[in-house]
Amino acid sequence: MNRLTISPSPHVHSGDSVRRNMCMVAIALVPALAASLWFFGLDALRVILISIIACVGFEFLIQKFLLKIQPTISDGSALVTGLILAFNLPSGIEWWIVVIGALFAQNREDAELPDSDFLAEISDAITEIFKRHLVVGWENNLTIQNRIAQD
Repeated sequence: MNRLTISPSPHVHSGDSVRRNMCMVAIALVPALAASLWFFGLDALRVILISIIACVGFEFLIQKFLLKIQPTISDGSALVTGLILAFNLPSGIEWWIVVIGALFAQNREDAELPDSDFLAEISDAITEIFKRHLVVGWENNLTIQNRIAQD
């Protein structure tokens, strides 16, 4: 008799560890890393390094002091998170925006964070800061473009 078995994913398990999978993802991102350095230069390298260092640091701090579990920074997931975050940011972005992005990139689905309303308020406040910063930067850019057009 045929039976339908329902189970959560992953349905096929290869036996690879998280560390090995993250290593393979990091290797797969090397061509994108090389291209970003070629096209955007040292600014891209600055964003990538800040992003990786911040992601690894925040993962360690959150796991050690907030979640009170053994930090798992050696599995490479924070490195991959830092790379992917850096690839989604402009090369001329200010360092503090990268650091805040790294903080919010840390996600533990299996952990219960304290007081989610407080975290939502922090998120809203940071969103407002970003909006103001980006609007001022956009207005300054328009002013510069208008001056160039008038000359």
